[in-house]
Amino acid sequence: MWLRLPDSIHGRFALLLIASLLFCNLAAAWLLAQEGSAFDQAIRVQHDMGRLVALIDTIEETDRETGEAIVTRSMTGYTRFSIESEPLTRNAGDELGDIADEIRRALPNHVIRVTRPVARQSADLRSPALLIISVQLAKGVRDGEWLNSLVYPLGLSAVWRQKSTFFIPLIASLSVALAIGLFFLHQMTQPLKKLAGASLAAGRGDHSVRLTETGPREIRDAAASFNTMQSQIAAFEEDRRRMLASVGHDLRTPITSLRLRVEGVDEDALRLPMIRILEDMTVMTDDILRYTTGSGPEEERRETDLREVLADLCAGAGVHLAAHEPVLAPVQVVAIRRAVGNLIDNALRYAGSARVSLDRIRGAAVITVSDRGPGIPENRLADVLQPFVRGEESRSRETGGIGLGLAITRKIVAAHGGTMVLRNRAGGGLEVELQLPSGPVQPGLAG
Repeated sequence: MWLRLPDSIHGRFALLLIASLLFCNLAAAWLLAQEGSAFDQAIRVQHDMGRLVALIDTIEETDRETGEAIVTRSMTGYTRFSIESEPLTRNAGDELGDIADEIRRALPNHVIRVTRPVARQSADLRSPALLIISVQLAKGVRDGEWLNSLVYPLGLSAVWRQKSTFFIPLIASLSVALAIGLFFLHQMTQPLKKLAGASLAAGRGDHSVRLTETGPREIRDAAASFNTMQSQIAAFEEDRRRMLASVGHDLRTPITSLRLRVEGVDEDALRLPMIRILEDMTVMTDDILRYTTGSGPEEERRETDLREVLADLCAGAGVHLAAHEPVLAPVQVVAIRRAVGNLIDNALRYAGSARVSLDRIRGAAVITVSDRGPGIPENRLADVLQPFVRGEESRSRETGGIGLGLAITRKIVAAHGGTMVLRNRAGGGLEVELQLPSGPVQPGLAG
């Protein structure tokens, strides 16, 4: 498409408003600029009125020869005078009553006729006459004769000097209307921009965001619907969290009791398999409890050097860290250690080794954990981010827990206003990229 429209609603409405106002004002300017308009006629009558009155008075008071000489000297490039026995308006168009009345007020007791020409009245000028004015002389040696005047449009420089005063308020009105229109357009589209930002935050898992219910009725209804949806989702998430927490806590007691009983079994062939099963169940309950507590609502967010956090974490796990400069970000330190620790544990479990890197890219702190393990099938990359979904179906402790590690990490990152992306590496292995905002702490996102 040869014309690329703005991508936003605000831009498109602004373009429509500007185009409409410009079209209307250009149309008005074009009509005002047209030669032969009523405006041009009024300019010419005002321009020549004094000279016409003086010329009539002079002709009526002098002899024929002097009158002829005065008429000749009075002609200009835009006005032609002649004294004839008949008015030129006889074969012209309709009479212009308003202009004729104006001249009658200046020349009482005279017969006045003012018409538009139907054809060119003089061959020595290129443009057609604007007006034909015929005034019957009322006394003197030429009593009863007619002074005919062919009035031609002024040149562009002269007429635009007269019209310029009309374009100043035209341009001023355009500017004021455009400013007011853009202001109200901004007021109308700003709530939509806030709604888009709040929806993005909700998609990342932040269900505490609420919109102010102001503006037009449709915007208020949309904001109210969004707030209701957020409240319902938050209530559902809280109910699920409490349910899982209850399940995790309730399972700990019977598991502990069973463990004590199993320890009393004398035969190793029976006791050891049962202990492994109970240990798997303990891992499951611990994962459930970690998922339900999320990033820890009691933990305060503070400006932290992520390089120091990752260095301590990688040193404890025995993995390599690539971080060339300090990267500050407002985070919940314990939660971030848990999120990255889950990724390192997965890499070590499935690949036997891991590599962690830290960079600052476009104002965001980017943490990458990569390995050379088996990876995850492309069609399951999105699924494994959901709770209780694993890359493979086993539930044994040797190959992992119950599929909450990545879900916990994703939840923590989303609570920080960040994103989490999984991708398979060329040559085998998995790469997990976490992007966290590295700006100052935002009150609306505080833990």
